[in-house]
Amino acid sequence: LLASGDFAAARDILEGVVASANEDADALLALGQAYAGLGEYTEAITHMERAIAQDPAVDRHQGLVALAYALTRVDRGEEAVEILRDLVALAPTGPHRFMLSTQLTTMRRYKEADRELARLFAAAKGQEDTAWFGKARALQRDLESKRS
Repeated sequence: LLASGDFAAARDILEGVVASANEDADALLALGQAYAGLGEYTEAITHMERAIAQDPAVDRHQGLVALAYALTRVDRGEEAVEILRDLVALAPTGPHRFMLSTQLTTMRRYKEADRELARLFAAAKGQEDTAWFGKARALQRDLESKRS
């Protein structure tokens, strides 16, 4: 249901799963994603944080990316930056550095965003054909125009 975008139905089912599965971390994470899909970010954050606290290994990348996104939606950008920095430490050549640069740009921390993009382009050889790489190039151009 999450994949199809039926977030309300997913939420309803997952609420029951969480209640009967004694707060299973995967179910909590999925429930948080359902709430995020409904735009209920505060509720989403609550469930995602509980999932990660209960089982730090719970789909670590997916859970942390979803949590970082939800945090940005409720003006908790600094916390999102810290999570994204942790993800970059785990996977320095992937899209997490682009997400970090995007969040820094949103927070008007242009020099930091520019540094992260430079690191991304230096390390991401062979990933030029990915969608996020093209978006990172567009962000770089946007940052260059802000410097002008």
